[in-house]
Amino acid sequence: MLKAVVTKDEYSALDPAIQELYGDETGDKRVLAVTSVDGMELADTKSLRTALQSERSKREAADKAVKRFGDLDPEAARSALEKVDEIANWDPDEKLKKAKGEFEAKVKAQFDAEHAKHLAKHQADLGEVTKERDLLDSQLATTLVDAALTKAITDAEGSVNLLIHPLKAMVKMKVLDDGRRVPIVVDPDGTERISSKTGAVEPMGMDELVAEFKADAAYAPAFKGTGTSGSGATGGGATGAAGSGQFTITAEAARDTRAYREVRDRAEKAGKTVTILDS
Repeated sequence: MLKAVVTKDEYSALDPAIQELYGDETGDKRVLAVTSVDGMELADTKSLRTALQSERSKREAADKAVKRFGDLDPEAARSALEKVDEIANWDPDEKLKKAKGEFEAKVKAQFDAEHAKHLAKHQADLGEVTKERDLLDSQLATTLVDAALTKAITDAEGSVNLLIHPLKAMVKMKVLDDGRRVPIVVDPDGTERISSKTGAVEPMGMDELVAEFKADAAYAPAFKGTGTSGSGATGGGATGAAGSGQFTITAEAARDTRAYREVRDRAEKAGKTVTILDS
């Protein structure tokens, strides 16, 4: 590597081709011939030293400035300064409006979440209450219908065991405006029946319904005093003694429609009726 400044002896020891790169001798030294930059020449060591000292001073000043901030993160500092500039440009009214909107949205979201949770619990509780209510209504309807029909059948001297099931198919529960529940007689389509008595406009009662069954030849044997004597055999669920002249069947066995019809058909062929015996 070429030296910027060489002595007379160093110059003499250089290859002639290298010697051409140095300027004229000044005193006992020669300086490498290079083009000046920004007014500074290689021979001008004073200017170079001045420039070097200036750069050193700048470096020291920069080091002192850095030490003032200690461990402060430059990126964090820059972000903070940007925030300061942002705050300086804030519109108080606009900022208040935005903050209010964000707060209201947050409160609404919390309210909606709580409301949804309580609503789900309420619906679950309501479902349980509704299920329990429906069960109680069903039990109450069965009790009221059975009680009303049992009384009407008993008053007509009929067999409760035999008659209550076909009669129940014609009765349902009705809720009145005052909340009371009462059994009513209905048509096959569920419409409440009106009394068949001449000039009547009121609903049919249980007694009238039972009376219709009593007048029906198919159910007449289920009522006391409708059986007649005669001869014939019994079958199915029927009972009877040979030579007794009666066609009989117990109330429990008569609940089997096929057994009852078999005994009834045999009785009709013999010109007799069936007597239903208490179980």
